[in-house]
Amino acid sequence: MDFGSMLNDLKRNAAAASSSTGDGANRSSGGRPAKRSRDDSDSSSTSPSVRAEKSAASLRQRFPYPSSSPVRTVYLACPPDIRTGGPEAMHQLCDALNSSSSSSFGKDSSVGGGGVRVRALMLYLHERRESDEGGIGVRHARGARSVEAYRQYDAPAADCIPGEEDKGWCGMGSYYDRGGNGIVEEDSSEFEYTSDLVVWPEVWAHLIDSIPAAGGRGGKRTHHQTAIWWLSVDNNNRRFKSWDREDVLHLHQSEYARRYLAKNGARHILPMTEFIPASLETKDEGSIIDTSEVRDVDVLYNPLKGIHYTDEIIRRSGRGRDPVRFTPIGGDKDDRRSRLTPEEVSALLRRARVYVDFGPHPGMDRLPREAALAGCVVITNAEGAAGYEEDVPVPAEYKVRKFDTERVHKLLRGALENFKNKAKEFDGYRTWIRGQRKKMNECVDGFLEEVVQKRTEG
Repeated sequence: MDFGSMLNDLKRNAAAASSSTGDGANRSSGGRPAKRSRDDSDSSSTSPSVRAEKSAASLRQRFPYPSSSPVRTVYLACPPDIRTGGPEAMHQLCDALNSSSSSSFGKDSSVGGGGVRVRALMLYLHERRESDEGGIGVRHARGARSVEAYRQYDAPAADCIPGEEDKGWCGMGSYYDRGGNGIVEEDSSEFEYTSDLVVWPEVWAHLIDSIPAAGGRGGKRTHHQTAIWWLSVDNNNRRFKSWDREDVLHLHQSEYARRYLAKNGARHILPMTEFIPASLETKDEGSIIDTSEVRDVDVLYNPLKGIHYTDEIIRRSGRGRDPVRFTPIGGDKDDRRSRLTPEEVSALLRRARVYVDFGPHPGMDRLPREAALAGCVVITNAEGAAGYEEDVPVPAEYKVRKFDTERVHKLLRGALENFKNKAKEFDGYRTWIRGQRKKMNECVDGFLEEVVQKRTEG
């Protein structure tokens, strides 16, 4: 049985026990405490929850890390029909896994040769929120296919959730709640892992127990393996708290995320980066600055991030006889009509001289990288991932660790007045960005070594 199922029932049963009376009025015919309704349990005292959490701590230890269960199928959990950085990273990982030379292990990895072949599939899911009927959980978006921009990746959609295909249940179940299948009273001796691994984005870390366990061989329960890919830290909003879980593999996209995981005591951690697709890079790979393009935009900024700092800069630099012209990338979060496609953003960046980003950097953000590849001078703060050289290695002069309007003003003026020379100072950053696809392949090799090769050879 999966941990989420047991934790859910522990809390319900603890709440029911606390409400039972001495005369047995609230007990079932079998003598056990009757389960309370959702409305009743919401108003219960905190002590049953505390007791449930203590019981959960021991349960976590009963589900060990799957060190002897080689992975054969990797599912990448992702919402359908959305084109943003997170979903694209998931498709990139799916493609990298399917394309990796390390995807086959064994003495003979050819078909029928006894080797272990790994395949990766996109698991398109809709999140079901607490206000929805049935509560928090997921719904399989069966039949969904990737958006057109992601068809460059080898990322086929999964027709079934993990465990359905082998039992002939594909498509029969659609809704899954965070509590799983609700079966309790079993332990790790009645449990085994399958060769399926589901990779969840960090924004869905609270849903990792949504897909239930199922029947297996010899009456044992089986469950897929679990990983969380921390594409950011801040976007998780601290919803993941089960740091003592042995059964979760954590992947980190940034040094910022790695340190966050280590600080919180995550047990199993591996690196996994992503990359800017070639379609959004500059036209000329050999020359960093394309002199044929007109740079008619002074400074670009993201209106969704750090706007209070940007407003200060605009008030200082956007005045006088020769004011700096500031242009937002699209509209604010409520102005959907002004939102730009990735191609439109790339085209706008190629017209700009400077890109400033003084917002939070929850992970190794894409816009600073895209701006650098488009030939811009990039000025950032040092919040979040931007505080680490491993994540945002722009020249030190252009990383403002303590916000200073006058300093930023001088940086802007210098970049605008001597643009070509200043932009060339970012050649090293651009080379580093272009190496991220190779770095991702190396990360994938390390990942496959951990979840396949070590477990196969052992």
